Amino acid sequence: MIEKEDIDKFAKEFMERRMEANLSQLQKVMQTNEKSIKKEFHDTFERLCKTCMAKQKEGKKEAVKYIHIFYLRSAMLTQKLEYQMNAYTEMSYMDE
Repeated sequence: MIEKEDIDKFAKEFMERRMEANLSQLQKVMQTNEKSIKKEFHDTFERLCKTCMAKQKEGKKEAVKYIHIFYLRSAMLTQKLEYQMNAYTEMSYMDE
């Protein structure tokens, strides 16, 4: 039976090797497509802001306090530049 620690170790080593291999490729893609990547990022951020503002007008969302942007590690497998943007209120970090 495979132990959780073995799976964790394999996954960590696999991801590290994959990240190193993809880093230079990602840098080349960024240099080649910098304008379009920045535009897509800007457009995505703008959509997030507009969605938040619309929800705030409807009374479905409070003021945004934090915006998180994550590079998705699954992008190493899909070979696509993928990220996730989230907008959080102050209550997102409140401990009870």
